[in-house]
Amino acid sequence: FADKATNSIIVSSTKNAWTHINAVIRDLDIRRKQVFVEAVILEVQVDRLRQIGTDPTQVLGAGKSGFLQGIGGFNRAPEELAS
Repeated sequence: FADKATNSIIVSSTKNAWTHINAVIRDLDIRRKQVFVEAVILEVQVDRLRQIGTDPTQVLGAGKSGFLQGIGGFNRAPEELAS
């Protein structure tokens, strides 16, 4: 019997068969490498940045083409942009 929701199985076997089954389970039951990614995407009008007294090119950065690029930072965006 297998239960995907709990990642568990129930095995009924002889002691000899269990030794082999258990070895296979140990080989297969390995933790996969994982990466946690968290992102916040904001849409901000340049006029709003100017209203709060911020130079958009300083907050966002200007690319070679002159377009504003994006906010960089860890775990937070400036609070003034949220309202």
